[in-house]
Amino acid sequence: ALLPRIQAALLHQWKVRDPDPALAMIESLATAVPETLMRYILNHMILPKIKSEVESWNPRTDTQLLHTWIHPWLPFFSTEFEAHGILGIIRYKMAAVLQDWMPSDLSALTVLAPWKKVFDKANWEALMGRTIMPKLTMMMSTLIINPNQQDLTPFNIVMKWANIVPPHYMVALLEAEFFPKWVQVLYSWLSSRPDYDEVTKWYLGWKSLFPEEIAELEAVRRKFT
Repeated sequence: ALLPRIQAALLHQWKVRDPDPALAMIESLATAVPETLMRYILNHMILPKIKSEVESWNPRTDTQLLHTWIHPWLPFFSTEFEAHGILGIIRYKMAAVLQDWMPSDLSALTVLAPWKKVFDKANWEALMGRTIMPKLTMMMSTLIINPNQQDLTPFNIVMKWANIVPPHYMVALLEAEFFPKWVQVLYSWLSSRPDYDEVTKWYLGWKSLFPEEIAELEAVRRKFT
C-alpha cells in the first residue's frame, strides 16, 4: 500500500521546480524502505519527471534559474543525469540560446556559472569554446589601448569570465587580442622620452586589473616581466 501512495504523490502532486517536498519524502523513506526500492522510486518516478521538465525548459523565457531545481538532486543522480541525456539536453539548449547572446549581457554568467563543476571537463570546455569564447574574443578586439583616455569596458566584461572559462582559452584570447596592442602602446610610449613614473604607474595599473586566477598563469606572468 505504501508504493501506490508514494507514486500518486510524486507523479500527480509533486511539481519538479519545487524539489523540497520530494527531497523531504526521499529523506524520510531512506531508513524505512530497502535500497532497491529507493532506487526504483528515484529512477522510475523522479528521474523521468525531471527529464520531462528539462525537455520543456526554455532558457529564453524561464525566470527560475535551472540549477535551483536540478542541483538538489545531484547527490542522488551523480551519473544518471548524464547517462539519461538530461545534461546533454541542458547543454544543447544553452548552446542554442547563446548563439544570440552578447557579452554585455551578464545574465549568461549567472546561468552558466553553477554548471562548471556539474558538466565534465570535456563538455564544459566544448560549450565554452563554441558559445562563449568567440563572443569574448570579439569583445576584447574592440578594446583600444589609450593611456590618455582609457575605456576599460570591454576588458572588464571579459575578465568577469575569468574563473568560468578554461584558463588556456583565456590565455589564447589575451595573446591574440590584448597583449599585442598593449605591448605596441608601451613600446611607442617608451620610444618617445616619456615620464617614466607615468609609464610605471600605467604598467602597474594594467597589471592590477587582472584577476588573480589570470595574473598567476605562467603565460600572463611572462608578459609582465
